[in-house]
This record gives sequence, C-alpha cells and structure tokens, in this order.
Amino acid sequence: MPALRKDQVLSIIQDNHPSSAGSLRSLLNKMNLEFRDEDLIALIEQLSAEGLVNFQVSSEPSSFSGYLADVKRSWWMYAILTLALGETLLVEYEPVDSILVSCRLILGLALLGFIPGYSAFRLTFPSSSLSLLERIVLSVFLSILIAILTGTLLGSVDALEATSNVLTLTVFAFVLSIGAAYRSFEISGSKRVRKG
Repeated sequence: MPALRKDQVLSIIQDNHPSSAGSLRSLLNKMNLEFRDEDLIALIEQLSAEGLVNFQVSSEPSSFSGYLADVKRSWWMYAILTLALGETLLVEYEPVDSILVSCRLILGLALLGFIPGYSAFRLTFPSSSLSLLERIVLSVFLSILIAILTGTLLGSVDALEATSNVLTLTVFAFVLSIGAAYRSFEISGSKRVRKG
C-alpha cells in the first residue's frame, strides 16, 4: 500500500475544504485511497504545525481496536474481565489461604450480584443519563436475573456446579462487555460524524 504524500493530502484539502480530520478521512475513503489512520494523523499534525491546515485531529478512536486500546475509554471492560477471570481462577483452584478465600467470596458476590448486570446495562444503555444509584440498582437487578437464568439452564442439563456456574457467568460477562464496548464505540463514532 503506497503511503499518502504530504503534497497529495494538501492538494485534496485545498480542493475540497474538509472541515475536520474526520471529514478528510471520509473524503479519502470515498476517493478509494488506501492509508493507515496513524499515517493520516501524522500528516495532519505536520501540516498543522507548518500552518498549512487549521483543523484539529479528533481524539476519538477511528476503529474498534483503537477504542479497545484506549484504556481511558474502555477501562470498565478490562476491570470486568479481570474480576470475572480472577473469580474463575479462584473457584477452579480452590485456595485454602484465608485471604484468597475472602477474595473468592468477594469476587463471587460481585460476579453473581453486579458484573453481568453492569455489562448488560452498558450494552443496553451505552450513553445513559441515569444517576449512579439507578445504575447500581439496575445492574444488581439484571445480575440477579442473569444468575437465575444461568443457574436454571445449568440445572436443567444437570451441570450445576460452582466451576461451571462461574465459568458460564464469566463467559456471559465477557460477551456482554465486548458488545457493550462496541456499542460505546458506535455511539462515539456517531457523535464524531455529526461533529465532522
């Protein structure tokens, strides 16, 4: 893939007058020019530093992998996954140390009573204006429903054990978290399109 040239981008900007980096990116895509976002951002920053263009590079990630790599935006997803996987490991290896048993109990309560519901909440309402208390109550309610559902399903196939229950809730939280992260990325993308 040939790299974008500075004179090529400057010519496109002068001919089409895009108002933002996002609209320039869309314009380049419409022209079927292949480029990496990092290269385009570097060119725009260089042209801005030279005073040849005057729009800012959007701080919004342009791809879902970029959104996932931006820990400031997706920290909640990594926290959910870390806590759920930690509980899965503690249940699987059955620690005897009292501190690890206490951690297992606390993480188990979080996995049963908050984590899946919070993931489901973020998936359903990615840009919610609910208060913190309403979010917590809704997350607890959804978690209890999800825990009952998974327990019933596992019980119906005669597989209701601690390990299988925790593993099922972890997988459920993982899938919901990835879906919620994608919804959040799409919401930020639609805001970016409206601005650009």
